[in-house]
Amino acid sequence: MNTVVLAYDGCILFEVLQAAAMVHERLPVRVATPDGAAVTDRSGIRVLADDSYDSMVTADVGCLLIPGGNPDSIAGNTGAMQIVRDVVANGGVVAGICAGVAVLGLAGVLQGRRVAHNYTDADVPPEVRRHTDPLWQGTVFEPSGIAVDGAVISARPERHEAFGEAVALACRTKR
Repeated sequence: MNTVVLAYDGCILFEVLQAAAMVHERLPVRVATPDGAAVTDRSGIRVLADDSYDSMVTADVGCLLIPGGNPDSIAGNTGAMQIVRDVVANGGVVAGICAGVAVLGLAGVLQGRRVAHNYTDADVPPEVRRHTDPLWQGTVFEPSGIAVDGAVISARPERHEAFGEAVALACRTKR
């Protein structure tokens, strides 16, 4: 079993690095990108991929980490959305932070769950909320900034340390 970072150009890898560091001995970390090519995160760091989204074997994923940034480039990527759904269905830990939580919503895995996100009136303008509010229908907002609902973890970006700890705790019990 592995941990997979679902990376894309412009993602904010910093948000998931602590979680990756805390689980890598139990679940080695791999990076998947849309086409298997290197991506450049928002800080300018170039990251090499181990897999493309389409070549990943989701049965081998014990933990999926989805960083924030601007996920517009993968919002319509059916492979990315299927990875999220498959890992949830297989009982793996799926964790999104910042805009990574929106990816979880786009994949349809948040219904009926407690969810922490940074798409509130206080965080984003109404034109952004028009696009994101539908993602939270059928969810319960968690105001603490971190939500652990079964094996689905969501967090606001400023809670990245608590996010890493929650992911590590959830992964201790995984295969």
